[in-house]
Amino acid sequence: MHLVKQLGVFIISMHFSCMILAQNIFTLTDEDKVRVPDFDILEDKNYSFEQIIADTTLPFRAVDSFRADQCGQYWVRIKIQNPRAYTSQYRVRFFPMVDNTLYYFDHDAGKWVHNSNGLVVPNRQRNMWNLPCVLQGQETNVLYIRSNIVALRGFSYPMVPSVSLIKAAFANEKEQFLWVFTLVTVLIVFMLFCYNA
Repeated sequence: MHLVKQLGVFIISMHFSCMILAQNIFTLTDEDKVRVPDFDILEDKNYSFEQIIADTTLPFRAVDSFRADQCGQYWVRIKIQNPRAYTSQYRVRFFPMVDNTLYYFDHDAGKWVHNSNGLVVPNRQRNMWNLPCVLQGQETNVLYIRSNIVALRGFSYPMVPSVSLIKAAFANEKEQFLWVFTLVTVLIVFMLFCYNA
């Protein structure tokens, strides 16, 4: 009887420990754009990406804010459950949008892939805050972002990090609308110029 009591206490304590240590998993919805409420952050101490995905003892934790004058680089871990039966293409936005590199596992290529974007990233993209990724269907996808905010070192105020997901089709539709709007505006200005000339 005493052993059963001890076993019961052990199981309950392990359950609560796992609840405290486990990061919440965000489940995708049908919304075109959604904010991810739960993600974990780790101050970067020159960790390689291999260390980040292999070392389970690294102290990722939920934070409300961080400061560029205290640490110049952070790792972000996001867990997303895709309930659909097929893969879904998304754009990830992480604030601050200075110099972010997104890592996700590409099942077709069988390896981790990454891409970078942000205000100080010289990649000649107009939309400097979107990071494309593919989320596998009926699976919990783990994404990592390395956020370099060294460029903001002069700012001593706290920044509140945030993660948003935008469906790729919705983002592309908005891009096409902006392109058409810009083209029509240029044509109208050109016609007015010709008329006045």
